[in-house]
Amino acid sequence: MRRRRHEERVFGILGFIQGERAIQPERAAPRASRFIDGIIEVDKPGDGWGPLDPFVANRVVLVEHYSRAPGITACVRTVAKLAHLVDEWWRDLDANHRKKALAAASTAAAAAASIQSKKPAPHTAAPCPPMLLILSADRPRQVLAGLQPPPICPTGIWHASRPVLGDVTLVHVRGLPQRHPGVSVLRLMATPRTRAEAMTLLDALLADPDVLQSTKDDLLEKLMSGAIQSTPTEHQTIIAQIRSEGRQEGRQEGRQEGRQETRNVLLRLARYRLDDAAISELESISDLADLEARLVELLGTP
Repeated sequence: MRRRRHEERVFGILGFIQGERAIQPERAAPRASRFIDGIIEVDKPGDGWGPLDPFVANRVVLVEHYSRAPGITACVRTVAKLAHLVDEWWRDLDANHRKKALAAASTAAAAAASIQSKKPAPHTAAPCPPMLLILSADRPRQVLAGLQPPPICPTGIWHASRPVLGDVTLVHVRGLPQRHPGVSVLRLMATPRTRAEAMTLLDALLADPDVLQSTKDDLLEKLMSGAIQSTPTEHQTIIAQIRSEGRQEGRQEGRQEGRQETRNVLLRLARYRLDDAAISELESISDLADLEARLVELLGTP
């Protein structure tokens, strides 16, 4: 099945965080035409999981994404999909290892619970049953009212520890705090609806102290190249941000050096999206402001 546009963005970012080879394509649950959006096999979590790091470590993670808030019925069906994977997991375990796995799952649940403190939870190497990660762009009011999952820090995340049946983590993507360290990559999973929202998301990413600079640079390039589903508004916002950084570098390192670096970055980003003729046209533009304006115009053209 072909993914919906919003799903392509979410799994593009998840593939960026954990690596494409860790993600399995859609799977059918038995006895019903119910597909799992995606499954990620996580060993050591990649940069970008933020506060979800201790929950996903050493787990098979079933990911269900909703571009709008899911209702109770949708949530129950999703938990049924998790039950199918957990059943498979227990069946695959050798009988002699089940007791150890059960004890290890309890240890991992206790470690994940420590996320509520300011100290990071220890990385556990114990095998645990698959967990369910529900990503909702909008606030899942029905699910919260009906299931009443325990909230954790930061706001926008709820986690139900079920060591035997598989944990369930619910994330309100747009409800994650803007400036909380480590959440900026997760917040990008909600496709921005306005230019202001796109600017807010990108500003938060660039200011996030818990995300490596190399991760930020790679993520911006993937958004510009289309490797991760993105919008023309985001392209324009990224270009404006690069222009702003170029002005700042120009003040710090010398105006000419800053302008040249900004020009180089803009042309590099353009090569991800435009054909050779458009690139040649941009390379012929000497004025930086004119180059930026023309690049924005070309990127906004269908």
